[in-house]
Amino acid sequence: MDFFNKRLIKSVLFGIIITAAAAALLMIIVSLILYKSGNYPKDYLIYISVLILAVSGFLGGYISGRIGKQSGMIVGAISGGVLFLVLTIAGLITSPSTITLNTLYKLIALVAFSALGGIIGVNKGNKIKI
Repeated sequence: MDFFNKRLIKSVLFGIIITAAAAALLMIIVSLILYKSGNYPKDYLIYISVLILAVSGFLGGYISGRIGKQSGMIVGAISGGVLFLVLTIAGLITSPSTITLNTLYKLIALVAFSALGGIIGVNKGNKIKI
């Protein structure tokens, strides 16, 4: 696999963008639902955030796999891993929080579901041309 192939770089970038956009949209929707309900268990917020990252990672990996047309697991995992690094570094810069076990859960969910989405995206019949 040639990592400097324009199509693969493009698929990784689109995967990162789609994952970030989907995560932001899902977080807005969930936060509005929680705000309107007024009463929500704070213990479940970490699980909700991991679920949001898993769903958005799958979507981003799927799109990157469809665009890349090859090596879906690698392209999806790279997309999820790069976005995880960006989000983690931004979080560490903006708040005094540290890396915890929950950070590991988010890494596993994002990379694993992005890779799964990439595999399914590559094996889908019609390819996306961008």
